[in-house]
Amino acid sequence: MKRICFLVLSLLFLLSACSSGGTLRDLPKDTAAAVPESSSQGTQTQDAPAAAQTQAEAQAPAQKPEESAVQTPAAPDSGKETEQEENHDGLITLPQQPVIAPDPPSGDDDALTAQEQRDANIFLSNFSEQWLGGWGFVFFDADDATDAELLEFAYLWTRINNRSALGSDGYSQYTVSLEQINSVITRYMGSALALHPENGAAYSMSGQVVSYWDGLFYFIAADGESYPWFSVVDEVRDYENDETVLRFTIYELSMRLYFEEGNGSIPGKYYDLTPEEASRLSLAGDTPAITACITGTAVCKRSVSPDTGRRTYTLVRYTVDNMG
Repeated sequence: MKRICFLVLSLLFLLSACSSGGTLRDLPKDTAAAVPESSSQGTQTQDAPAAAQTQAEAQAPAQKPEESAVQTPAAPDSGKETEQEENHDGLITLPQQPVIAPDPPSGDDDALTAQEQRDANIFLSNFSEQWLGGWGFVFFDADDATDAELLEFAYLWTRINNRSALGSDGYSQYTVSLEQINSVITRYMGSALALHPENGAAYSMSGQVVSYWDGLFYFIAADGESYPWFSVVDEVRDYENDETVLRFTIYELSMRLYFEEGNGSIPGKYYDLTPEEASRLSLAGDTPAITACITGTAVCKRSVSPDTGRRTYTLVRYTVDNMG
C-alpha cells in the first residue's frame, strides 16, 4: 500500500512539471555550482551580474581625465619639502612665499671717484671727529634738533678745525661769534637751522651753561682734548629726491701718529682711503695705524657746488649703529 502511494505522488509531480512548460534538461546538472559557498571570514560576495560588470570594467582601458583649461605650473624644487596647511574649509593650500621688496629704482649702489670718495670722507669726518668714543656726536635728526645740540656741534667744530675763530673774555672763557656758529651750522646742516638768539639766552650743554650777549657766545675755556677719529664711506646710494644715503665706518688713528704725523690732528692722507684700503690698514701689523671703531648711516641732501662742480652734502639724519 505504501509503495502504491509513493508511485501516485511521483506521477503527480511529473505531470505538474510538464504542464508548466519546463523539462528535466532545464535544471542545472550541478545545483551546488549555481550557489557559491560563503567565505569562512564572512566577506559578502557579489551576485553574478555585478561580478560580471566589475570584471568587464577591470579589463577595459582606463580613460584619461579631462585636463583643466588652466594649467598650474609646478613649483620649483628648492630641495626642502614644503609643508601644507589645511584651512577651515578642509581645503589644502600651499603657504605663500615671502615677498621681498626691491630697492627703489634710483637707490642702487653708486661707485665713487677718488675725488668723490675723499669729499664724502671729509664731510662725514666733520661729525665723527666728535664721536668721543661714543659719548659725543652719535645721533642727529634735523627735524628734532635743539638749539643746544646745534650750538655744541658748531662750537666743537670751531675748536677742532678753526681755532683762530676762538676769542677770549680775558679771564676763563672762550668766545665765539654768532656769525661763526651759524656759518658752521649752515655749511653742514642747512641754513634753516641757523640760530637766532636773544641777549641773555642760555644753553645747557656738556656740563656747562653757555650764555649769549651782543653777538658772542661764552664757553668755559678747556683744552687738552684729542680728536683722533675720522670716517671712511663704505657705500653710497643716491635717490631721486636729491637724498643720498652714506654708510660709513669710524676709525681711530693711533695716538703716536695723531701727534707725530698730524701734530694733534688727522693727516690729510687718511681722508683718501677707500673702504678696502682702510680695512687692510686696520689689520696690518701688531699695532695698526688705524682701528675700526663703529659703523653708521647718514642721510644727506646732495647738491653740486657752482664753484667747483663737485658734490656737496648737508646732513639730514645721522646715527651710529648699536654699540652693544
